[in-house]
Amino acid sequence: MAEQPNPPVPAFEGIKSIEGQNTFVGLTYDKLDITASIDRVRSPKAGAVVVF
Repeated sequence: MAEQPNPPVPAFEGIKSIEGQNTFVGLTYDKLDITASIDRVRSPKAGAVVVF
């Protein structure tokens, strides 16, 4: 049986993020917590929140 390759090692833990006026960009190796992501950027001034 062929030897399985080792999974890649994450370059960092948690979330690396950049925030600006009306913008939040976050990178993670973890599973996404959609509710927490939406809660972080939700605003009554915004018409929608896009997560992809």
